[in-house]
Amino acid sequence: MFEEESKREEPTGERPEGESEPAPRPRAALWQQALPWLITAACFVYLYGKLEGAAARQEMALVEYLANVFAHVDWVAWLALMVPYSLFFFLIDSLVVWRVIRWFNARIDSMACMPIPRCPS
Repeated sequence: MFEEESKREEPTGERPEGESEPAPRPRAALWQQALPWLITAACFVYLYGKLEGAAARQEMALVEYLANVFAHVDWVAWLALMVPYSLFFFLIDSLVVWRVIRWFNARIDSMACMPIPRCPS
């Protein structure tokens, strides 16, 4: 297995004769670059308006309203729900990345796709 890998030629970065440089990618239009930022800003404005309205109905300032909401959250139940949920999706995402790399690039160990590398033992 390692012998096959050592026989592979390393790319030199040089192009074979007759092959031209690829055309540079054109830069995206300004509106295309700004669109995700504008959508994000619109979402925050909408959320702020909803929260401000809810706070006004309770006759509170927004910060006071949010502090009151967070003070009444059952954090143990929330963590009991979110920790397994997060671990499950972490494993699913890692599995998908591992499969895609194996399909299109090279055979790799599944642990190599984890965001935190293994410690040497």
